[in-house]
Amino acid sequence: AACRSIIQHHFTCRAEAVKDFIPPKKRLHEWSQKKYKKPPRYHVLEEKGAAHERVYQMGVYVNEELVGTGAGHSKDKARVEAAKEALRRLNIQ
Repeated sequence: AACRSIIQHHFTCRAEAVKDFIPPKKRLHEWSQKKYKKPPRYHVLEEKGAAHERVYQMGVYVNEELVGTGAGHSKDKARVEAAKEALRRLNIQ
């Protein structure tokens, strides 16, 4: 029984750690698909700066509601930041 408890604890901790390795955009996508049967949508909200140092502000929408925004020097980095904010705001683990 003691061994079982130790093993369960170890694997529970490892499972929690693995969850952190799922990229934010993928976690949000899976959650949105499961809950609303449609993926999140990302839109450029703003572009600032010269072409060689552009900063993108992206918004992510789930079920037509803005749930997160993020900024980055590429559209993909801004999408990742928007997905991270959405996960925090929606309390998605």
